[in-house]
Amino acid sequence: MTLELAPGERWYCVQTLPRREDAAAAQLTAQGFRVFLPRLLRTVRHARRLRTVRRPAFPSYLFVALDLGRHRWRAVNGTRGVARLVMADERPAPAPHGVVETLLDLVDVAGLSRFDVGLCEGQAVRVLSGPLAEAIGRLLRCDSGDRVRVLLEIMGGEICATLPRSALAAA
Repeated sequence: MTLELAPGERWYCVQTLPRREDAAAAQLTAQGFRVFLPRLLRTVRHARRLRTVRRPAFPSYLFVALDLGRHRWRAVNGTRGVARLVMADERPAPAPHGVVETLLDLVDVAGLSRFDVGLCEGQAVRVLSGPLAEAIGRLLRCDSGDRVRVLLEIMGGEICATLPRSALAAA
């Protein structure tokens, strides 16, 4: 299913129930709606173990393409896993032009959003995955490959770390 908009369609934001983004996306797709759920890799700590998992980039939110004059958009609110369409004045509020399209451009071949595109030296960054997940720092150097050098602020001090570029996002 293509994620390009047809004439008259816009992207709309859907709020899902907590941790039900995948179920809501599957149900909406089964109803014939085109859905975009941006994902990224996150490191999860549980019982002293680290796991890297695919998680929604925006917890409890996804996007659906709708033509309000043609689609049965009220059916979205009755879908399992959906809390509601984001509304304004009794009608769904469209996402601003270009926002979802930019997010779509950041998706790689594995279906993951790459928020590291366009990072520049000196920029504040946040580590998304790995043992240093959620640490904040400053990008020192971008190497020729997929590695970057980051100065991280951890426990009141600063340490230098070399990380994969895909493990970072702008802070």
